[in-house]
Amino acid sequence: MKSIPRNLLGCALAIAGCLTVSDTRAQVQKTDKPIGVKPAQVGPPAPPRQAPKVQRPKRGPAPNTWFKETRLDLGTFIEGETAVGTFRFTNPHEETHRLSNIAPNCQCAKAKLVVGDRSYVIENDPTPHTIYRVEGEDEKTDRVKVKHIAVAPGEEGYVEIHLSLKGIKGSKEAHIAMRTTDKKLPMTTVSATARGVTFFRVVPPDINLNKMTWDEKRDFSFEISSDIRADFEVTQVEPTVDALKVTKKEKIDRNGRTVWKIEGTYGPDANVRSGGGLLKVHTDVKDPKNRRGKVKDVRVIAVVEGPLTVRPGSFLPLGRVKRAKGVTKVVEFEPNGDFDLQFKNVEITNLSVDKKWVTLGTSKEGKILKLELNIKPGAPRRLIRGDIKVELNHPAVKEKSLQFNGFVR
Repeated sequence: MKSIPRNLLGCALAIAGCLTVSDTRAQVQKTDKPIGVKPAQVGPPAPPRQAPKVQRPKRGPAPNTWFKETRLDLGTFIEGETAVGTFRFTNPHEETHRLSNIAPNCQCAKAKLVVGDRSYVIENDPTPHTIYRVEGEDEKTDRVKVKHIAVAPGEEGYVEIHLSLKGIKGSKEAHIAMRTTDKKLPMTTVSATARGVTFFRVVPPDINLNKMTWDEKRDFSFEISSDIRADFEVTQVEPTVDALKVTKKEKIDRNGRTVWKIEGTYGPDANVRSGGGLLKVHTDVKDPKNRRGKVKDVRVIAVVEGPLTVRPGSFLPLGRVKRAKGVTKVVEFEPNGDFDLQFKNVEITNLSVDKKWVTLGTSKEGKILKLELNIKPGAPRRLIRGDIKVELNHPAVKEKSLQFNGFVR
């Protein structure tokens, strides 16, 4: 058999390869739809699809590994009492940690701490939030100032919050914040809530008599009851000023509860400066602070005009007096009412210069008395001062004292 020349064999192989590629292209052209290719979209392109939002869980406060309870409702107390709450804690770690910067949020809250057999109090003296370790029975004197409180591994203790309800009616909340060296709980807070209620209810709460004159008498009345105790006795109503008088006290049964009605008067001859007075209502309700029983103070308010008005007042500032001209000052005395006010006598005492340089004169315009003080020209250059004694015919104000001073230049 004759061998095929190499050049003919290469041509045959090339022709076969071309036929194979042509068959493959023909098969691709006969396919109706290209594999893996979507048909062209007609119209505007669709908006890009947004990735769905992932709802991440909200993180709450870190669990308190030291305190089992951080909030306490201490209940209801009588106004003026002190509510006490206790928060127990344990150091949950295997190393010692320190508590510091222990800070109550208001003056109404006091903080005390006990760790093991050691006691601490928090004071604002000499600086706010000062920690003292108590080493005796008297926490005010037997104590030592410290910077922090050490708590050993697994050691237990408690924080006491003392919440004063003095003057508190309704709910009151206080909290104590503190820092720790625990990196998992660098700061923690405990809080307590208490409610203050009044033992006695007074209607009206204050007796306001408004403006009145010194010789006037005003009547007043008020009622006192209790939401806590249905029945009680008023043993005494004690006025604290002479112008207050109690004229009647009556016990009333109103829907099964006791109501006491107290009547009285204020004036005449009420003190102008007192602004009224207090009535101390003593009862038979037991009080550990008072053997005589609970006492309710009722305030009587009044603005009392005195028998007369002195203008500009009982002190006359002369200021700088020019030696060549001198100076004149006038004091007016006006009675509050229809009284015919008159001078009985006026005189200067304790004068710092010769009396020839100072004179007094009196006059009257309508019901107003006028007193003139004259510093004559030529008075010596020096401090000039003195007292003026004024005698009047008023039955309530028989005498008034005035003072004056200035400097002659």
